[in-house]
Amino acid sequence: MVGFFGFISAIKTFNIMNSLKTVFVLGAPRSGTSMILYMLINGQPNFFGSKHESKFYTIALKKPFVESTFLNDNYFNELLGEDVIKSIFSSSKDHFEFFNKAMNYCREISGSPIFVEKSPMHTVYYKDIPKRFPDVGLVLINRHPAANIQSIAFTKWINLMSDKFPFGISKNIYVRYLFASLLFHEYWRDSKKIEKDPRTIITVCYEDVILEKNDLRSQMSKAFGIEFNPLYVSRPFSNAVSHTKEGFDKDRVNGYKQSMPKSVQYFIRAVFTPKKNFDFVVRIPFLLFFFEPVYYIKKYLMGKK
Repeated sequence: MVGFFGFISAIKTFNIMNSLKTVFVLGAPRSGTSMILYMLINGQPNFFGSKHESKFYTIALKKPFVESTFLNDNYFNELLGEDVIKSIFSSSKDHFEFFNKAMNYCREISGSPIFVEKSPMHTVYYKDIPKRFPDVGLVLINRHPAANIQSIAFTKWINLMSDKFPFGISKNIYVRYLFASLLFHEYWRDSKKIEKDPRTIITVCYEDVILEKNDLRSQMSKAFGIEFNPLYVSRPFSNAVSHTKEGFDKDRVNGYKQSMPKSVQYFIRAVFTPKKNFDFVVRIPFLLFFFEPVYYIKKYLMGKK
């Protein structure tokens, strides 16, 4: 029986690799998506991708479909170059056809059958991805809510809804935590759905990787049915590490406990991982009158459904 189920598993992984053309790496901002991207493209001939994020759904798609939209985009410039951008644009009828043709071009020149697209911002558009990009697989990474929110709140290149508040209100740490929680909620909500999506090949827990409870190499190898190189660092594209057996930065798991006020930690636990009855007393009004209304406004009125 073991041999039979092993045979079925082998067929499943074989079918995954033979049916894939594109892999989207998804997860909340600051959740570890770069770590997953690195695993996929580091010395792995089956996958090709850029270490930079395209922001296709969030920026390029919202601009007019003109040549300059792509010529002025650093992602496409670095990936394709000016001449190729012009050539692909001249034969494309819209943004999505351009991006699909760009992916095909990268597959052809790299000799890798699968293109990897990594952008946390694409997570909230996950329902649209299979419609626009055929033969796609999803890889999802989750991080502990408090650690993730801590990183979102104080990362300068992530814009929060509160950033435009006047009189210095936006710099108040409690305001930042509240609106970082609001942003995280959108991704947290959609990640729960992505986990159940049949196109999702693997869901990874960031903390389990960093604390070495799970071997990411083994997880990825089992999910895709091919061998991956080991991961040595938690920030593979950072200039702060040399990328050679540097080890995982375990402070990134529990570091928030030293910098985040206890009251904020409790609030985040009550909203996202409630354990006690009183947690639900705190959670319900915030969800009903703040988090959920904003989620649906952004999802359905801002075109993210």
